[in-house]
Amino acid sequence: MYKLLNTSAFLIIIIASVIILSHLSIINNNLICDSEWYIDLATGNYHNVVKPFINRIIYPFITRIVMLSAGVDVKIAFLALNILSLLVLLLSLFNIVKSFIPNKMLYIPIFFTPVLIDFYKNFCLPELFYAALLGLFFLLLLQGRLWSSLAFLFLLFMTRENTIILSLCIIIICSYKRQRQYAASVIVVSLVAMVAISFISHYGQPNIHKLPEILYLALKMPINFISNFSGVIIWTNTLPVSGISSHTWHNNPLIQVALPKWLCFGAVTSVGIYGFDIFRPMNTFLVLLTSFGLGPVLLASVIRRNYRNIIDESPVWLLIAVSYGLFSYVIGTSIGADVTRLIAYGWPAFWLVTPILMLKYYSLNRRSIINLLIINSLLCWLNTILLCIYDQWYITTAITICLAILIYLLILFRQDYLMPGSEQAKTF
Repeated sequence: MYKLLNTSAFLIIIIASVIILSHLSIINNNLICDSEWYIDLATGNYHNVVKPFINRIIYPFITRIVMLSAGVDVKIAFLALNILSLLVLLLSLFNIVKSFIPNKMLYIPIFFTPVLIDFYKNFCLPELFYAALLGLFFLLLLQGRLWSSLAFLFLLFMTRENTIILSLCIIIICSYKRQRQYAASVIVVSLVAMVAISFISHYGQPNIHKLPEILYLALKMPINFISNFSGVIIWTNTLPVSGISSHTWHNNPLIQVALPKWLCFGAVTSVGIYGFDIFRPMNTFLVLLTSFGLGPVLLASVIRRNYRNIIDESPVWLLIAVSYGLFSYVIGTSIGADVTRLIAYGWPAFWLVTPILMLKYYSLNRRSIINLLIINSLLCWLNTILLCIYDQWYITTAITICLAILIYLLILFRQDYLMPGSEQAKTF
């Protein structure tokens, strides 16, 4: 009873803190780009919605049920479902790590970061809802309820198309671990989900470029990679100036070239360079280095030292979580312009796997753990803190990136406090 009350108190405090920190953005209705597509889906205006948003039907569909049954505004319905998603995610995290991390207080700084705040703040987007479903999915895998997890896999597909990454990770890892029956079931569920998505997509509009989906996806990643890492913004005639009016660029692209007829696909007839934006690469490196604090460097360190043991000894759910999380973390830099939001999909690798592997393969005393947690939290919140002191994003971001690189190098080359664990700690 005491443990239940203790956990409930933690959850109440965390959820209240997230809501309070996000309150200003929600009050001002500061909805980010793409929110209108989900609002259209929830209000029944799905014929106006373009791909890939028309495929992400589950979150706005449940929101519509809440909106109609409770008689509330669509944004209130989204917000209510987002709060429930936050609760489900936190419960899933606590239940997964409870047998690995006895002290819940030491676990809170790992996930209580700006990433969690952004998940909640963007309440019209399915990020937090997807994270909650994914948390339940991993919890079911941990409990050995493989067949129940398939239902959540289908829901994940209907929430975000990047579930194909999760599906591929499951198929590869389960085949390697000789759980071929489950791998085959995942293939079937994935195919059924993709057929359902293909059927649903006919009720909306094609992508804004009117390109075939395969070509659209093939071009999307390299174009976003170039923009996010170099700051060179690729332009096409299908991107109107009004769609990117938040940037202080010229009204016309710097370079514009008409494509020959044999290279024209869909509605794209001209390409060019719109301009250069230093914000893109700076933000990409900031997000990569600070979103999960010390998580990336600690995970890289423990994998480098123990990769063979991790592959052989780790349970299937953990291998799936780390592979999906790392792949999402890396590919998030290249599948869209909002890398802050997309890289955050890598959370399972850092919120779940990293602390578990650190405690398994290293003998960390309480002082070392607390020191790492303090540095981790400081790194996650550093740019936010600096912006409160000095409201100049480019300067504070440059400082944060430099400090983050310095901290990463210190962790990599000063690992005397990371001692190998005992033989007893080598078993899950």
